[in-house]
Amino acid sequence: MRANSEQIQRYISECGNEQVERYLESAWEKAADMPTGTKSELAESIHAHRAASLLALSRFRSLWAEFSLPFISLGLAILGLSLPTLWALYTGVKNNSTTWDLYARLALETAVMSGVVGGGVIGLLTMIISTSFTLALQIFLAVFALSTEITLVLPLFFNIPRPKLATFSLERAIGPIIVILHSVSFASNSFIDWEDRIMIFFFATIMLVYIIKAPTAPTTTMRWKIAGLASLAAILVRLVGSITVCREGQLPSCRNTFFAGLTPTAPIWVLITFVPVAVQLPRMIGYVLGLSRSNAGPAPTYLNVILRTALTLNSLYWLLEWLEAFEGLNPERIPLVGTIKLWVARASFVVLLLALPYKWITSSLCIEIKRDTAQVESDGAVTVFGFANAFGSTYLLFYLLPFAMVHLVSYPTAQITLSGLLVAHMAYVELIDTRRDAIVMKRSFANSSQPGAFDASAATSVIVRPSFTDIVPLVLMGFTGFFATGHQAVLTSIQWKSAFVGFESVIYPISPLFVIMNAFGPLALSALFIPLLTTWNISPRPQSTIPILGHTLQSVLAFVMYHTALCFASALMAAWHRRHLMAWTIFAPRFMLGGITLLVVDLSVVVAVGLGLRLTSWKVWKTFKCESI
Repeated sequence: MRANSEQIQRYISECGNEQVERYLESAWEKAADMPTGTKSELAESIHAHRAASLLALSRFRSLWAEFSLPFISLGLAILGLSLPTLWALYTGVKNNSTTWDLYARLALETAVMSGVVGGGVIGLLTMIISTSFTLALQIFLAVFALSTEITLVLPLFFNIPRPKLATFSLERAIGPIIVILHSVSFASNSFIDWEDRIMIFFFATIMLVYIIKAPTAPTTTMRWKIAGLASLAAILVRLVGSITVCREGQLPSCRNTFFAGLTPTAPIWVLITFVPVAVQLPRMIGYVLGLSRSNAGPAPTYLNVILRTALTLNSLYWLLEWLEAFEGLNPERIPLVGTIKLWVARASFVVLLLALPYKWITSSLCIEIKRDTAQVESDGAVTVFGFANAFGSTYLLFYLLPFAMVHLVSYPTAQITLSGLLVAHMAYVELIDTRRDAIVMKRSFANSSQPGAFDASAATSVIVRPSFTDIVPLVLMGFTGFFATGHQAVLTSIQWKSAFVGFESVIYPISPLFVIMNAFGPLALSALFIPLLTTWNISPRPQSTIPILGHTLQSVLAFVMYHTALCFASALMAAWHRRHLMAWTIFAPRFMLGGITLLVVDLSVVVAVGLGLRLTSWKVWKTFKCESI
């Protein structure tokens, strides 16, 4: 015990500070002066050294981490109440159909007013009693947040639907079940370690449910299409998920496939394929648009010329980055390669920041108008190719702009990952569109008074609302992309090379922005993809209205709800395990990732709806006088 006590004392002398030494000085002196001649004196000396050691450890524990339980509880209460708040908004938007904007305005105004009144009164009383403006402001903000959330949540308790076994649907239930399982998994450090594998399993589970339900589609073509697209999406996500970096808790059961062994370079198969993949990716997108006759208007030029140029330059930059560090390169050529590399990246900047946005903003819809000249000119028939996907095809071109930006700052292996996930996203949106058509056809057939004379084309004017389960795979693909682009919930997985894309040194604020795009780009892209689920193959209604914005807002609320649940669960588990051995290596970093991810997706959905979808809707209104509501 004396040797252990002296070891602690030497450690404090070397690594401690004067304040700690003065605090422990009397305890050390008392223990050192204790005689050890007899057994009783020896026992008292051992007790004194033990007491001094415990006092030192207690002092260091207080310096190591100080937790404010009131603030932790308050934060968890605000974050936890945001879940039923989002659910209340989700339900309100869903139930109010085309008048969702009136509901949202009334609900938010009432909540804000209650927050201002409640927070103002309690904050003012705090100011009068304590005379502290800082404390009064803190009380006001806390009460304001809690009051607004409670105001929005209260209506749920007066209209709680009772679950009925007869109306149970596995397709609707699997989404919330996965959210719950994903959140509960944060209670275990092992599940957090293997979260990248769990995402693949969750995604495959939903696709399996779709495959099982495929035979219920009304036509043979729909059955095979649903099963085929679900299988394709599952296979692509599984292949993408096989690309990963290993964190400490996964060893030795994990193999690093993102880099070539222990070196910071891409594997050989990636170096061979990532440039051709970048060149051919626009062709795949054009093929998907061609299925709905939407590869028209500005789409061919946008995809085959501008986007292909940008993606090719992005890949060439990283190929030159690899060549610059290649051992077989003549050292005299390294400065030349470095210069070419910088200007290739800067040329990509020009395409990404000028050419692509200018082309998308100034172009029309992805449609082609043909007139039948065989008839009299005044009576000539006009055919609009791409009309059925006017919303989706136009927004897809907008989505490719941030995709290309993230593609630039991503390592070669990550560029393969992003390309594979883009194909998986397109397969998934086609899957949702096919399932939507199947639901519409079944409902229309069931409601038809003359089933024998049922016309399937008459059902195309009906729009099916997106379900919560439809949004869950987007979140899962976003996290799969995060892990498959070489990241984990640890700081050591940050890819600092992305800060120097196009520059020789760190340039603020561009370099930090590039690092953020590199790390959280896949998660942001999954949020930006939401409007495509609600607009893909949705035909405009000339001289009328269409509920595009309401359906998109409902999907956005479901998406944010999932990420909020993960953020709350990670925060709760980090607080619960604050004294755990793995608190700062497992639980706290996962909470940091959850918080930053929630901020990133919040900003991304604002850009998606406020910029991308708004401009897309304006273009459709300008052409067909169809207003999105």
